[in-house]
Amino acid sequence: MTTVLLVRHGRTKANAEGVLAGWTPGVVLDEAGENQARALAERLAVVPLTAVVTSPLERTRQTADLMVAGRERPVPVHVDERVGECRYGDWTGGALKDLAKDPMWKVVQAHPSAAVFPGDEGEAMAHMQHRAVSAVREWNERLGGEAVYAVVSAEMPTISLRTVYQTLNDLAAMGELHALDVGTGSTRFDPNLESHHHLVCTECGRIDDVYGVAPELAVPDGFEVTAAEIVYRGRCATCRTTPTRSPQQGGAHAHG
Repeated sequence: MTTVLLVRHGRTKANAEGVLAGWTPGVVLDEAGENQARALAERLAVVPLTAVVTSPLERTRQTADLMVAGRERPVPVHVDERVGECRYGDWTGGALKDLAKDPMWKVVQAHPSAAVFPGDEGEAMAHMQHRAVSAVREWNERLGGEAVYAVVSAEMPTISLRTVYQTLNDLAAMGELHALDVGTGSTRFDPNLESHHHLVCTECGRIDDVYGVAPELAVPDGFEVTAAEIVYRGRCATCRTTPTRSPQQGGAHAHG
């Protein structure tokens, strides 16, 4: 399964001052932001990045460049406008403390997929969601199933973490993502909508896509099976070569 790391750009003067920069040109990292990007590069040094995809904004490109600087193997950096943040229209350049008084603020927080930012340049969040998911799907296909890559975009200071999860659930309801529960204690959102199953490593948590026909099951008369997902549990090739104190029994769990 392709692994995508979502990275928020380092701090800018606009962030420090509580201003919604949006697509305003010339907004660059401040000293703290540069240090954040370098710290991230150190943390990701052991991750075999295949590529980095960034929005065209200066602050995201700076962050991407600092992330891959100094690596023994060069990592290509690709610019894709589709992963850029939402276009805020008339909100662009506004102080967050003032924008929070706008009735639209509550819509963004509670029903992000219904929010459309005001002005000729304002964008619907649903459109932003669609273009970003489409971009990730295309990069997944282009880079391959074993790829580990980062997408660098901007933070949306107008939304809370709760809103992020609501947006993911909205995308799943719209059919743009698949909400995946493989029994690891958290929900994952999969942009791969093709019919497939999963291999889950019980040691490291790695998840891989597998394709094939599900085994036929004896189901009660009158019950129509419309979908089936099989989760095979065990140890991946890497973990099998690493000593472990408590190997777990592999198995399979199917759910429709």
